[in-house]
Amino acid sequence: MSGGWLAATILYPLAAGVATLLMRLPPVVLRFAMATLAVPAGVAVFVDPDAVLQADALLLGTTLALGEPGRIFLLFTAGLWTLAGLYGWFYTRDDRRLRGYTACTLLSYAGNAGLFLATDAVMFYGCFALMTFSAYGLVVHTRTPDAIRAGRLYIGMAVFGELLVLSGLLLSVHAAGTAEISALPAAVSASPHRSGIIALLLFGFGVKAGLLPVHGWLPLAHPVAPTPASAVLSGSMIKAGLFGWVLFLPGGTDSFPGWGFACLALGATAALAAAYAGVTQTHPKANLAYSSISQMGVMTIGIGIGLSNADAWPAAIGLLSFYALNHAFAKGALFLAVGAAHAAAEKTARIWVTAGSVLAGLVIAGGPFTGGELAKTGLKKLSGYAPDGLSIVLPWLLVISSFATALLLSRFVHLQWRSMQEAHDADYHGGAGLLGTWTLALAACAAVPWMIAGLVPVPAVFGGFASLAGAWPVFLGGLVYAGAVRLKVKPMRIPAGDIGLAILDASSGIARWWTTSVAPAMEKPRVSVRYVRNALIPGVPDEGGRDDRITRSPVWAGVCFLTLVVLMLWSLGW
Repeated sequence: MSGGWLAATILYPLAAGVATLLMRLPPVVLRFAMATLAVPAGVAVFVDPDAVLQADALLLGTTLALGEPGRIFLLFTAGLWTLAGLYGWFYTRDDRRLRGYTACTLLSYAGNAGLFLATDAVMFYGCFALMTFSAYGLVVHTRTPDAIRAGRLYIGMAVFGELLVLSGLLLSVHAAGTAEISALPAAVSASPHRSGIIALLLFGFGVKAGLLPVHGWLPLAHPVAPTPASAVLSGSMIKAGLFGWVLFLPGGTDSFPGWGFACLALGATAALAAAYAGVTQTHPKANLAYSSISQMGVMTIGIGIGLSNADAWPAAIGLLSFYALNHAFAKGALFLAVGAAHAAAEKTARIWVTAGSVLAGLVIAGGPFTGGELAKTGLKKLSGYAPDGLSIVLPWLLVISSFATALLLSRFVHLQWRSMQEAHDADYHGGAGLLGTWTLALAACAAVPWMIAGLVPVPAVFGGFASLAGAWPVFLGGLVYAGAVRLKVKPMRIPAGDIGLAILDASSGIARWWTTSVAPAMEKPRVSVRYVRNALIPGVPDEGGRDDRITRSPVWAGVCFLTLVVLMLWSLGW
């Protein structure tokens, strides 16, 4: 039936997640649900990609469809979540919190997949919020102090990002007079408040995409989350922010050189600064988190080029879709390698995990005959659309980025090898099952360049594979890292979380000040009815002698509430 698989893409994991919360299902059923959560999406992508489903009873009435960018994003999302679900079958074998982990996984995936099918802003935001808040359970799953701390930052940044996204979408819908996504970019472009809307959408979705300076939750969340959860957080969910940019930013309707330059500057800074921060990390998953921030910075450069020149927007969308596909499978393989390393009990298995990690690292850095080389070659050609002067600088910046990425991922391979030398626990982590599932992820990562035929529309900027001579930045990065290790060079270490740690410290300081100074003062009544009456109407006797005091907490709560209402009404009028 036409459209049935689109509905099942959302309803199957959603219903399974709700059932997991309400009923005590056997562990084998929970693991089966995680391993098969993406089956309807796979059927929708390959069997009925042109289907459309009208769902009048859902929310305010919506239509589900699989457009061209959405098809590519759903393809790698379904693939990576399936690999993570299979991996989780073995990873969670002794997990006492399997029920909670399964529910959060299913609900997060339902939101993640659903937003790629949405054709209106209401459905999109509902799925985006479901994905965001369900993923909190994955971050705090282990309940360790570090996990709780990372969860605090994640949920705080998530709420901040959701407020920005919701505000930007409401203003976009108001400008367009409709919630249909296809009409919003042009309406934003014609709006007198377009700069404000672009800022809200750019930084709101940027929280999810790891955009500077709202990236700090990533390096704290990834090390504490279960390994399969880290794989989908970095490989798939982070791309929801990129997809939001592609859908809602007004690129292609007009040129926005100012915002284009801002994206270019933020993207270039993230690509290089995050690579340096990643080199200084001592935890493999923190290293990979900074790698994701760096690679999302490169994708932000593509967004900046498209905003700078309206003619470049269609090519930028096609190229970034392929870049996201390539990065998702490669980064998923690297994260899953962290767990596979613990299962590598024999020397042969350790060598295999190390060799596979090198291959996945080459895919991301742009090694020869990989999807990364195709993506970065295309991005260099797309740089020709950049403003004068930058079209010459950007290709060299991308070369430096490949060198920095090679340094960063060489550090990851080094950390992996050292961890395998120090300890392993094949029995606890599922042994051969983890290694086998990780090998499937590695195969998907290596096959990305050959998946573009018939699946991904190849933009004109793709130039095919370059010669081996074009891979010198990647090999140079590996050689420089090996030399630095040999010479025992120790760069200045950036703590995992950087800006995020500053936010946590500031919030903790404010909380301490509030509980020690402000809250005790608010509990002491300072204003009484008799005082106000005597001040306004002097000479009136105090009948009954009662001194009905106005406690400060309710008063200030009311003042804050009224202030928020006034600000909301003012913003709607604006």
